[in-house]
Amino acid sequence: MSYEEIWPCIAHIKPTTLAVHPIFFGRGPGYYGYKDLLNYLHVYRVSVESNATNLICKAMEVKTRLEKSITIENSAENVQQIIQTDPQQNQNVFPIEILTHIFENLETIEVFKVVMATSRLWRAIGLEVILINIRNEVKQVSESLVTQLRDGSPNFSRILLLKKNNKLDGIYELNQKVNTLLKIIEISQHIVI
Repeated sequence: MSYEEIWPCIAHIKPTTLAVHPIFFGRGPGYYGYKDLLNYLHVYRVSVESNATNLICKAMEVKTRLEKSITIENSAENVQQIIQTDPQQNQNVFPIEILTHIFENLETIEVFKVVMATSRLWRAIGLEVILINIRNEVKQVSESLVTQLRDGSPNFSRILLLKKNNKLDGIYELNQKVNTLLKIIEISQHIVI
């Protein structure tokens, strides 16, 4: 091969690093490498989905630890009752509903840690918000997984069931959802007792 020759190629360019991963070089009569492309996409999808299922299992473990931590800590309702018994502090306290909406918009780990370390009320609300976020993200990731046949083998010719508006999420969309779930799990692992 020289600098003047052009070979057809099917390659995967990773969007984060722009690294080129060749899938197939060249072509033959009636063969353009589509089988190799489909095989690569299948293997890549399976690896992303297996990563997603492992992360869902990890999220479920973190969720049970969070629920135990919430029962150990004072719940938001108990803290609200404590605040209502002291009339002097009652004037300077936001309602729990407003604090919950504020906490839902915090994203960085450092800010979330600082806010939750402020008081017991804010820690209880933060734990409940993290639990809600984990439930929502686990639901979104699990809905994006391709349904397998009952015997566990994938069906290449058709997808049996699409759970979300008859539209399948792509590999990169699923990977973004997995990264969001991973970020929430990391936040909760740093905070939970």
